[in-house]
Amino acid sequence: MANQHRHTQPTTLHSGQVSPAVLAVAVNAAATVITVPPPPLSSQLPPLAQFVGSVVARSKVGPNAVSVAVAYLERIRRKLPKSARGLPCSCHRLFLAALILSAKYINDKTYKNRSWVSFSEGLFPASEINLMERQFLSIIDFDLHCHEADHAQVLNAINTQDSKIKGMLFNALQPPPRSDSATSFEPHSPPDFSTNSCPGLSQAFLPSPVTPSPLPLSMMAHASRFQPYALSAPAKKLVTPSVSPSEHL
Repeated sequence: MANQHRHTQPTTLHSGQVSPAVLAVAVNAAATVITVPPPPLSSQLPPLAQFVGSVVARSKVGPNAVSVAVAYLERIRRKLPKSARGLPCSCHRLFLAALILSAKYINDKTYKNRSWVSFSEGLFPASEINLMERQFLSIIDFDLHCHEADHAQVLNAINTQDSKIKGMLFNALQPPPRSDSATSFEPHSPPDFSTNSCPGLSQAFLPSPVTPSPLPLSMMAHASRFQPYALSAPAKKLVTPSVSPSEHL
């Protein structure tokens, strides 16, 4: 029966190293499988995301093993009652057990449990790993077969996460928008703030239909600089015969 299941297991769509999207889906599956309290301040328990990434990197398992482990975790989540509560380390234990079993199910040659002690950086001794493996098998009724529908659901979650990551990377690599607020003026020409003479200003400072939009401080500074020329009428020169021209300077 085991051989029959091995031949009918879903074909993977992934190859090579485990992608960030696969890791993100695995972390989310492990974090939501059971409700756990926060660890005490004195605890040496690493964050779940750090633990998942470290175990996957150290064990060098492929993305297919991780995706099957996610399917196992989803099966556990459906079987556990909603009122189930675990220990602070329960999510770590369940992920490790799921990954060990998926690696053993997929690969003909796999690691012994003492190797997983090293991969988990000694967080769990071999006796604990043996126990959590038996407990996990008991919950899923010793059925390690990954059904096509379960595997397709995992692959869909991975593809969705991959699209989100690529979208965030694309947005992060975009250059910042250029600022068109800086306007150059001729040395001896007063600035013209009409929207028709400066297309940039017509878009950047388009007034509201209710209240006009004030000019930015930089424009106000330039306006105040040229205000005597733009708003004041030219002064008339008054010359009387009793005053010499030099006194007008």
